[in-house]
Amino acid sequence: TLFRSLYLGELSLIDADPFLKYLPSVVASASFILANYTLSGVPWCESLVQLTGYTYQELKPCVLDLHRTFLGAAAHQQQSVREKYKTSKYHGVSLIDPPETFTLF
Repeated sequence: TLFRSLYLGELSLIDADPFLKYLPSVVASASFILANYTLSGVPWCESLVQLTGYTYQELKPCVLDLHRTFLGAAAHQQQSVREKYKTSKYHGVSLIDPPETFTLF
């Protein structure tokens, strides 16, 4: 989950426009939600709400923007982040396909 979250966070830097309106902690939390959902099907729990102070509803717009970026990552002109996270050092997390839909909200 860590490397997948880092990968998603870095994708938000390449496609920065939708993410400029969010605090870095919101992007980080959204990255974790999407990474955890992709890998385990479990997105967010009450302990993380208490730890971060963010609820699903507060993170929803950023998660949806990040999901759109994630879906388009393979077609994006800039591929350096995908190439970086294909390596064994990062457990090839960019090779894992994104979920076509994200319907937790």
